Amino acid sequence: MEHRRPAVIILLLSAIVMVALTWLPFSWDGWAPEACALRNCYCEPMRYGYFVLQPVTALSNLGYVLVGALILAASATQHGNPLAQGWRFARWLGGAAIVTGWASYLSHASLTRAGEWLDLMGVYQVLLALLVYSLHRWSGRTAVGLYGAALLVLGAQMVLAPAWQQIVISILLAAWAVAEGMAQWRLRPRANRRFAAAAAALFASGAAIWGWYGRAPVCAPGEFPWHVAWHLLSAAAIGCLYWYYRSEDLPNFRS
Repeated sequence: MEHRRPAVIILLLSAIVMVALTWLPFSWDGWAPEACALRNCYCEPMRYGYFVLQPVTALSNLGYVLVGALILAASATQHGNPLAQGWRFARWLGGAAIVTGWASYLSHASLTRAGEWLDLMGVYQVLLALLVYSLHRWSGRTAVGLYGAALLVLGAQMVLAPAWQQIVISILLAAWAVAEGMAQWRLRPRANRRFAAAAAALFASGAAIWGWYGRAPVCAPGEFPWHVAWHLLSAAAIGCLYWYYRSEDLPNFRS
C-alpha cells in the first residue's frame, strides 16, 4: 500500500493543478509560436487571455498521468522478469508516462515552440525508456548512459532541426522494434499476448486518427478536436504494453 499513496497523490495533484491552470489569466504574447498556433490544426477554438489556450485537448493529457499513476501503484509481479526486480523499470515507465502527460499539456496550453519542445521530448523519453527496457531484457544490461546521451542529442535536435521530429520518432520506433524482436527471439517469453495485441491496436488507431484529423490544415466550425483521441488511445497503449511486460515469464533471462 505504501507505493500506492504517492501514485494517488500525483494523480490528484496533477488533475487539480491542470484544471486550475485552465482558469489562470495569462498571455503567451512574446513567446515564439509553434505552427499550430498560426493555423489551428488541432481544431479546438483557442481561448486567448488564459494560461491554457486549448483546455479540452490539454486536459485530455490526464490520460497519460492516470496510466502512469496506475503503473506506479501496481503491486509487485510474481513473474520472472525485470519488472519484479525492485520495481526499477516500473517506476521508470510510470514516471515517463506522467512526464509525457505534463509535457503535452503544456504544449497545448501554450502552443509555443517551447511547449512543442517539451511535447516531443516527452514522446522521445517514453520511446527511449521502452527501447532501454527491450535492450535490458535482450542483453541483461541497463543502458542508462545511452538513454541520457540520446536525450541530450534529441533535445538539441528539437532546437536546431525540429522539422526532423517525425523522422526521429520513426527511427526510435524502428530501433525499439528491432530490440524487442531480439528479446522475443532470445527469451521466448510466456506472457499474456492479448495485452500486446491491445497495445498495438490502440496505438495504431490513435496514430490513424492523429494522421487523418490531428493536424488538419482546415478545421470546420465546431469540429471535434480529434487530437484528444490520440492522447487517450496512446496513453491506454502504454498501459497495455506495461501490463504485457509484467505478465512475462522469462526463464532464459540473465541479469
